[in-house]
Amino acid sequence: MVRARGAPRALGRQIGEAAALQIRQMLTSYRELIESNRPRLNLGWAEAVLQARKYGRYAVGGHMEELHGMAEGAGALNVSEAGEAGAPCTRETLHHGGRIDCSTALAMADQHRVASGSIGRLMNLLGIRIRNCQLGCFQ
Repeated sequence: MVRARGAPRALGRQIGEAAALQIRQMLTSYRELIESNRPRLNLGWAEAVLQARKYGRYAVGGHMEELHGMAEGAGALNVSEAGEAGAPCTRETLHHGGRIDCSTALAMADQHRVASGSIGRLMNLLGIRIRNCQLGCFQ
C-alpha cells in the first residue's frame, strides 16, 4: 500500500516513486506487445504514445497531472515528452495552429526509431499539417 498526500501531481510522484519498478516493467511490456503486433495494428509504440496524447484532453479533474507525476516519480516515459532533441512536445508544439514543422516530425521519427511515413500518417490521423517540408512538397 502506498500512502500519498497532496495535489494530483505530487500524489502521482509519490506513487511513481513507490512503484517505479512495476511501472517501468508495465511500460516495457506494453511497448513489446504493441511493437510485436505492429503489422496487424498498423501502429507502433511512437504512434500509440501520440494517439494516447490525443485523448488526454478528455481527462477530468487532476487525472492527467497525477499520471504525469507517476511517470516523473518512476523515471519512466512521460507522454508529454517527445520530439526534437528530447525537447518537451507540449500541446503547443504539436497542435499550435494544427501544424508541425517537418524537421520536428523527422526528429520524432528518428527518436522513436520509426519510419518518417509513420509519423506522417499519424499527423494525418490527428489532423495536424506538416509545414516547412524539407522535400519541398508542402509550405
